[in-house]
Amino acid sequence: MRNWRASLPPDAPNHFLVNVLPDQVDGVRAALKAVTGTDTTLYPMVRGRIVAVNGEPFDTTRFDTRARRLAEREFNLSWASDLPKTNRVTAGKWFGAAKGSDAGLSMEAGIAESLHFKLGDTLTWDLAGAKVTAKITSLRKVEWDSFRPNFFALFAPGVLEEMPRTYLGAVRAPEGQGSWLSALVQQYPNLLVIDVGEILRQIQTIIE
Repeated sequence: MRNWRASLPPDAPNHFLVNVLPDQVDGVRAALKAVTGTDTTLYPMVRGRIVAVNGEPFDTTRFDTRARRLAEREFNLSWASDLPKTNRVTAGKWFGAAKGSDAGLSMEAGIAESLHFKLGDTLTWDLAGAKVTAKITSLRKVEWDSFRPNFFALFAPGVLEEMPRTYLGAVRAPEGQGSWLSALVQQYPNLLVIDVGEILRQIQTIIE
């Protein structure tokens, strides 16, 4: 555990914020900047479930237990014009300047393999009753241990922006100064803030 913590980048986030509402983004970012001294990116997130592959209903019963859980879950979807720094394309082509559903969809390579998806497959998603269809145009390898927010599925801009969404982010805040966290949650009681540092300390205590 100590070796793993020592391997993390010195600026690895130690707090995650989930369920930021659209009209709270500016206020939350300002509050975080007052604590960290830097601007925090808050990533849009839309919930969606895969309902069809290549025009056929998505049959999840053909998977083993683990893959079936993945197939039947609601995914956290987002969009980006720039490839995230902790991602690299392993197949296909990133969106670049392309926008809209014709630009396609980028899937994380591991989950694509688990669900037997491949480049060129067309996925249809149910987003709170609205259907969105896009073709897989790239696969990505994600550095999950970077502690940066990442997504299994990323769309090009111009597809999900009008859907109901929340925002999430990750910050590196000073250790042992929890007053800012209490103040933030009091101001925005709908926020879920995960103190990763405290969780790791508890795990270390259990291990010892």
